[in-house]
Amino acid sequence: MSGFGTVEDTMFIPMLGRIYASEMHPQILYDKKALSLKEKLPSGLMEKGKQSQYTLLASASRSANMDRHIRDFLKRRPDGAIVQLGCGLETTYDRNDNGQTRWYAVDLPDVIKYRRRLLPEPERETYLAANALVSALGGNARVLADEPYYGFIKRNGLKLITKISIDVSDRFGMVKMIHLALGD
Repeated sequence: MSGFGTVEDTMFIPMLGRIYASEMHPQILYDKKALSLKEKLPSGLMEKGKQSQYTLLASASRSANMDRHIRDFLKRRPDGAIVQLGCGLETTYDRNDNGQTRWYAVDLPDVIKYRRRLLPEPERETYLAANALVSALGGNARVLADEPYYGFIKRNGLKLITKISIDVSDRFGMVKMIHLALGD
């Protein structure tokens, strides 16, 4: 696929989902930055049939759900901090930055190196290898929300099999959005 290892290659799946949704289903998610990077990705990633509509929209739905939680958090704490673990080629900063928040993008060293080439570090976003964050985390985690993954995703224009897969996933809790808070 790209010359990375199996784990590192997973960074491309969410990006492909955001590109697909932006082009075909912007009512789910529109990501201008992802679209601008499409031609810079390794060749062959966008070939038809490699990912199903469900897989691509699952990735876009994850981004849309995260954006919703981030915007809600930033309304309450505009000067807060956002930490993205396993950031890959995530473009959340570009979709949600409010001009005040500190952002931390954390991933494996090879992923961070590639990310820096493709997405230069913005002023208030810092890229870190996962081991650099370990010492910074502490305190107790608590669950703020536990909800169906696709609960807020519009289904118009989707294939029937994709709609069924989404409904089954939510009904049986196969994938969930869990919002955690670190602190005392």
